[in-house]
Amino acid sequence: MRGFAEAHGRRIAVFVLAATLAYAADAQALDRVGLVIGRLQGNGWQAEGVRVQLALARGSGELRATVVKLPAPVGELRDLQVRCQPLQIDDTAIHCPRARFRLLQNDLDAPDFGGGFRYEFATGALQFHVDDLPLGGTRIKASVRQQNTTWRAELSAPALSLSRADGTLASDQLALGLSLQAQPRPDGWDFGLRLDAPRGQLYVEPVFLDLAQGALRLETTGRWQGARQQLALNSLQIEQPGALRARGALALDLAGARRLHSLQLQIEEAILPAAYTRYLQPFLIGTVLDNLETEGRVEGRVDFGDGRLEQLRLELRDLHLDDKKRRFALYGASGVLDWRADPAAATVSRLRWEGGNAYRLDFGAAELQMHSRGRDLHLQAPLRIPLLDGGLDIRRFELAAAGTPDMRVAFDGVLAPVSMERLCRALDWPVFGGTLSGAIPTLEYRDGNLSVGGTLAANVFDGRVEVDQLRLEQPFGNLPRLSADMKIRRIDLEAATRAFSFGRIEGRLDGDVKNLRLLKWRPVAFDGRLYSSPGDDSRRRISQRAIENISDLGGGGAAGVLSRGFLRFFEDFAYDRIALGCRLQDGVCHMSGLEPHRSGGYYIVKGRLLPRIDVIGFATRVSWDSFVEQLKSATQSEGPVVK
Repeated sequence: MRGFAEAHGRRIAVFVLAATLAYAADAQALDRVGLVIGRLQGNGWQAEGVRVQLALARGSGELRATVVKLPAPVGELRDLQVRCQPLQIDDTAIHCPRARFRLLQNDLDAPDFGGGFRYEFATGALQFHVDDLPLGGTRIKASVRQQNTTWRAELSAPALSLSRADGTLASDQLALGLSLQAQPRPDGWDFGLRLDAPRGQLYVEPVFLDLAQGALRLETTGRWQGARQQLALNSLQIEQPGALRARGALALDLAGARRLHSLQLQIEEAILPAAYTRYLQPFLIGTVLDNLETEGRVEGRVDFGDGRLEQLRLELRDLHLDDKKRRFALYGASGVLDWRADPAAATVSRLRWEGGNAYRLDFGAAELQMHSRGRDLHLQAPLRIPLLDGGLDIRRFELAAAGTPDMRVAFDGVLAPVSMERLCRALDWPVFGGTLSGAIPTLEYRDGNLSVGGTLAANVFDGRVEVDQLRLEQPFGNLPRLSADMKIRRIDLEAATRAFSFGRIEGRLDGDVKNLRLLKWRPVAFDGRLYSSPGDDSRRRISQRAIENISDLGGGGAAGVLSRGFLRFFEDFAYDRIALGCRLQDGVCHMSGLEPHRSGGYYIVKGRLLPRIDVIGFATRVSWDSFVEQLKSATQSEGPVVK
């Protein structure tokens, strides 16, 4: 009988069952009937190893199946046992209004739960419900109905706690309501879904939602292609009050690398910071935007195709972005950002802001207008950005092949005079006066690195500073690295030392700094030397305080002579030349001066005329940190008191 039933399907099995029951009822010859059906199946489901036991006198029965295959996400169930009392069987259906299910699944909290089912012979329609499915620390209610090719399911859970071993899914006290309608296709399923989650916490890699801050509702239609492991969501609507309201469509490839194939998202309202922390930040980990304090509102549209951004249009309203790592900030930003990958589509973006900062350099209000065509962008109108008490005038900015290895930047700008005092305070440098200004040559940004294609020049203290080979690696990363060479020419020492409060030195100064390396904006290596400008015929005088400070830096002699002898009665002295060098390596400054001295030291200041005084340095190795502290002390002190 078992082989016959498996070969000819459920209708033969039902006929045999009905005939057996009829005979048993008429003859009153049997109290228990056992039947091996083997396989039952309908549209989208299948049960194998089916056995039925009937207790005729009590009107109850038991059904067992070794395997039950249901549509995703339920999937395959094993070792199902159903006990019914009463069990109602007639010529139209098998009906079990009250049943106890026993299911040996590892993810269930307990194997037993209550419910019921009904199976109709003529149509093959199946419906069942469970009232207290023990899952995730709660009791779930669910009902499922299958008729013809359509499946409908309803599920509710008051406080669900789930987790997957691979860490991609977890919930805590999650209240859930779900409504699903699905139809089988040759390659999978078409479905409609509505999900309501009013409270609890939910993590679906990489997004974490605390629903105490706002209930979540999701509605969509879609298609699941099982063989290809592809999921498409159409007419997708997401709403979480206080955070996000959006609609669109997406396609996911869940096989292998699990990548986003396409996305069309219309953002009707995104409210920061909630929308950033819940939906955007998890996808930005490892980027410069992964740790921001945010505020404001955003509307717009985002399109991805084949894993690449195809279109971005965002309307910003009073947006605030503040990097917690203190690398940048933007305040009061409003406007439209519009970009399309299609090189035939021209767009214009307009953005204005109230202020901000970059590496603690404050800048003021400005308005930006950019024209883009595909991956090429250029500034539509000159831009002036107030910077500290000066400004940056950008006359030309062009970006070609943006986001590719061939990306190029053309930049033409001028830095209007900026107070060196404010600049130093912002960068936590030793404070000195004066102004910084000059032209900025062409910049190039490639592979996360910024380089200057020329010489960056600035006029400082009536002299000139030139920076060559300037390269900034990972400027917005955790370890920004800067390298450059510098030339200093004909600096007015009187203006410079007065600005530094170092003591007065008159004359002109040159300098060379080769192979400068900064890590997180702090020097870690260079070979530098400052020296009197060759051919300088200006007045050269040096004050007692300057002699004291230079002597301290070089660990040398002169200070003692001043304090002990008649020289303390002179306010300043003539000098011939000055030179001081430092080669920084492994945190140690290797010191040098003008030329060797017979004492074994080296000249830092070589005197001229009477009363003559020389400053001799004896320290050849000085801790860089100690050198910087001595320099700070020298520029902040009141200087020596001569009595």
